[in-house]
Amino acid sequence: MTTVNLQFIDALLGPLVGSADDDAQRDRYRNVNADNEYHVKAVIAETIKPRFDNRPWRYRTAARNALAYALLQPDFDFATVYTNNRIAFPPPHTARLFFVWLWEILFLEEPLRLDPEYRQAPITRDFNEPLQWGRHM
Repeated sequence: MTTVNLQFIDALLGPLVGSADDDAQRDRYRNVNADNEYHVKAVIAETIKPRFDNRPWRYRTAARNALAYALLQPDFDFATVYTNNRIAFPPPHTARLFFVWLWEILFLEEPLRLDPEYRQAPITRDFNEPLQWGRHM
C-alpha cells in the first residue's frame, strides 16, 4: 500500500536539525536573513542538497512525495515543523516559504505535483522509514 510519510519532511532537514542548540552553528548562520530567498537557498544548497542527492532513489521519491503533499495542503503547519527541528536561524515571515525554497533547490525545475497514487494515500509519521530507506542499498 502506498502511504505518504510526513516524517520524511523532518528527515530532509537533517543537516540543520538541532543547529539552534549548537553555538558554532548559531554563529555560522547568524547573518542569514530568513526572508532573503538567496540567503536561505544558499544554506539549503550547501547543507541539505548534497546529503539528499546521495540518498537512494526510493528515499528521494518518498521525500519528494511527502514534501509535495505538505506544500499542496492549504493548512499544513510548516511553522511547527520548522520550530520543532531547532534550526539556527528563524523561519521566513511565512514558514511555508522555507519549504517552497527547499523544493526549488532539491527538485530544480520539477513542478510541484503529487504522484497520482499518493493523492488518496493514507498519511503516516513512521520515524523508522526514513532511517531504513536512507541507507545506501
